Parts: sequence; C-alpha cells; structure tokens
Amino acid sequence: MPSEQVSAQYIQDEAALRELSERLRDSDRLALDTEFMGEDTFAPRLEIIQVATDDLIAIIDRRAVPLLDRFLDLLTDPRILKIVHAGRQDLEIFSVEGGATLTPVFDTQLAAAMVGYGTQIGYAQLVQQVVGASLEKTETFTNWAQRPLTPQQIEYALEDVRYLFALHAHLHERLKTLGRLEWAEEEFRRLQAVSGEEARAPQLRYQRIRGWESLRPRARGVLRELAVWREQEAQKRDRPRGRILRDDILLEIARRGPTTLAGLSNLRGVQPSQVDKYGESLVRAIQRGLSVPERELPSAEKRK
Repeated sequence: MPSEQVSAQYIQDEAALRELSERLRDSDRLALDTEFMGEDTFAPRLEIIQVATDDLIAIIDRRAVPLLDRFLDLLTDPRILKIVHAGRQDLEIFSVEGGATLTPVFDTQLAAAMVGYGTQIGYAQLVQQVVGASLEKTETFTNWAQRPLTPQQIEYALEDVRYLFALHAHLHERLKTLGRLEWAEEEFRRLQAVSGEEARAPQLRYQRIRGWESLRPRARGVLRELAVWREQEAQKRDRPRGRILRDDILLEIARRGPTTLAGLSNLRGVQPSQVDKYGESLVRAIQRGLSVPERELPSAEKRK
C-alpha cells in the first residue's frame, strides 16, 4: 500500500490528469473510491475521485477537471484490477458519468463477507481488524462540494484508498485458502454487470427496494412499473427518488394495487398532496403493472 510518506497529488487540471493517467497505465491494480453529493438532486454529483497504486496516491477534483476520458479508459482496461470497498454506488456513478463499466473489480466488502467478517462490514472496521490501523471517521457527513477542501477532508479521502491493497492481499489469500475465489470472482462480475445496467435501466430499479422479493408476482409487476414512474418523475424534477415517494410507500401501493384515486388516498402513508400531484400517473402505472402478461412478471430471484 502507498506509504504515508508518499506525497499525495491533488489533480485539478487536464494536463495533470493526463500525466497521472499515464503513470497509472503501468499498474496492474488500482485502489479506487469516490466522494459525491446527492441529498438534493436526482443523480449524485461526483466531487472527487481517490486513486492509489503501490507508490502513488491522488485525489482528482471532478469540478476542476470536466473531461475524464483518459482516466475512464483505465477503469475499463481488463489488464488493471480495480479494488473498491462497497463499490456498487461508485460503479454506478462511473457508469452514469461516462458509460464506463469497471472491469475487472475486487470488492473488499463482498470478499470479507465470504471469509467470515460478516455482511456489509464497514471499511474502517475491516481496516482495524486486518491491518490494525484506526481510522478517523469525523468527515463522514462532510460537505464535499465546498472548495477548497480542508486538510481534514483530504486526509479522510486519502485514507479510503490507502489500505485497500492490504485488504485485497489478505482477502485474496483467505478466499484461495477456503476455495472460494472463483465464487467471489463470479460475485464481482455480477456487481460489475448490474451496476452498469441499473445505472441506465429504470426497469431494474425496483430490485433496490427492500422487501420486493416478498411480494406476490403480480405485485412485483406493479412495483416495477411504479419504480419506473418514480425514476422518470425524479429525473424530470431533479429530485432524489425518496422526495417523490419513499420506498416503503411504493411497496405498500404495489401490495394493495389500488386502481382509483379514492383507493390510493386510503392507503396509509400516502399524503393528500401526493395524490393531488401524482395520483393519476400513479394509477396509470398501477394499471400497467396489473396488465402485464403472467410470463413477463418479475421473478423473485434477486439480481446481485
């Protein structure tokens, strides 16, 4: 992993990014992370990219460098392994930013679950257990859109990639020892494929709603149509999906399947203002879901 004595690069112009990309091109693996803001908009706004090799660590200021083509080429280079932690949203952001599907990928959170560290273990906790380093997480809710970034923000961001190589080496060896490496690689490929597809395909967003698998087949068809409607509505208004309708409300609407405004109004959690604003389009989405042929209804097998 890059030593703490290695000077960090802060990339804020295209010439520096070109130079960095050329240096990264000779690496066989990259540690990768992103920071973004998305509380008030439909799509998260990428603010910075953190990247590291064995002897280099850098932050790319997305606001200062609008063209990422050379860097994105590295992310799709099959010769270079990209190491992430809980990287699904990072992969989705790159898919939206430049249509880039990262390949190949090693996700340390997925790998950790397969060797006994528990599901969805956090990065700081995993670093503590594997490397023995304690990370400060005081900037977890920081404003990444502010400029200039503070020294504390920069150090926090760098730590998110500094230990990924050490985690990768440890987890890769554990997967080999346990005979689970091929299984892990299959899961990484699924992550790559679905992150790219879901970032561009509204009809797959329903699978991100907790509890969708428990619905009856017809209700799953309704939920899929409702999720497509919400995706389009949120994008049109440039608002977060949950500001249109929360997941739990979409799930309840799909479960009940009301086909009138009165029926919609009677559902718990649905506000009169939401019925006034979205009622007719919601009913149309419900009716579309109810009319889907049986053979085209979503199955309950979750795409990972």
